[in-house]
Amino acid sequence: MAGKYNARPKLSPTALLQLLLPHQHPRLVPFSLGLGNHSLPLTQDREALVRQHGFLRTARLRRPSAVYSSTSRPPPRKTHNLWDTPTGAEMKLETRDIFAGTAILVSVVTFALSYLHTWRSSILSIKPVLVFAYDGGRGWALRNVGNGPALNIIVAEKPLNSEWTNPIRIPPIPKEGEFVLCWLGHTNISGLGATYTDFRNRPYSATCQKDLSRTFDGLTLPSWTEDQLGKHWEQPGCH
Repeated sequence: MAGKYNARPKLSPTALLQLLLPHQHPRLVPFSLGLGNHSLPLTQDREALVRQHGFLRTARLRRPSAVYSSTSRPPPRKTHNLWDTPTGAEMKLETRDIFAGTAILVSVVTFALSYLHTWRSSILSIKPVLVFAYDGGRGWALRNVGNGPALNIIVAEKPLNSEWTNPIRIPPIPKEGEFVLCWLGHTNISGLGATYTDFRNRPYSATCQKDLSRTFDGLTLPSWTEDQLGKHWEQPGCH
């Protein structure tokens, strides 16, 4: 049996130790596998030692991307802060974001202004405006100088140092129309007022005091119940 098979050389304990604990060879320094000056007197070339004892193994040692000794620390990671000078690409990206945000803001503001203008135009196109006018032949009249009909009109009087009184409901007044306030005639009263709405039921008010005519959005006169409102055809001077 011994002649049939070639005897393989045996490793001595020293040679085995040389394989397990190689000398601090330059190829193995990054792995911290050597024993430095305290290592056994080993052969410097590990591959020659392996071939001497009949063990030819090919092993590629893959070097890690970064290997540090036990006493050294990895370099600190570079962080970006607000005081770092931006690169050209970063400045280009920031400039593009600023322009995009500005364009969106301008679009939103333009849309809001356009919507507000359209909304106001739609109101003005149907808004009635009533004013008190005096005619020497007929007396006091209420004219509509607005763009839409005036509905639910209530006319009231305001004597000097007194509250609004004698509320009278009159018929609607169309655009460029008027209604003669026959019960007032040529009376010289301190103040006249009227409340009315457009056909979308938005309220308005008009006053005339000492020849000063004013119009308001909303109600500036008191509210009266139906029982408190007089009928214009029942007033004296309107028959």
